Amino acid sequence: MTFTNNGTNAIRDLFNTALTDAELGTGTTASLASDTALGTRVAATDLSTTNTTSDKQVNMDYNLPSTTGNGSALSEFGTFNASDVIFSRHVFAALTKASTEQWQISVVYKINN
Repeated sequence: MTFTNNGTNAIRDLFNTALTDAELGTGTTASLASDTALGTRVAATDLSTTNTTSDKQVNMDYNLPSTTGNGSALSEFGTFNASDVIFSRHVFAALTKASTEQWQISVVYKINN
């Protein structure tokens, strides 16, 4: 069986529509496929994403303004749908957010057939 490019891009479009927001947290436990949430979420950082698509790909951009998340040692990032189903979780070395900083995080999801 061959999964067609048109079929792959139809799945991409469904995922693009579902991917609505992202959030940062302070958890440090390694990410697992069985994760159902961030380890320790910072609720103020739950913000809408901006998504674009290209062939078999969704490009997601998340922008954290200078007024949000300040003083937190942020170490995890997750992407979600409107019902808070987590799609991906990334854990990284903690960075303390300062009020002089704006953060942009970009994630590229490639859908292969």
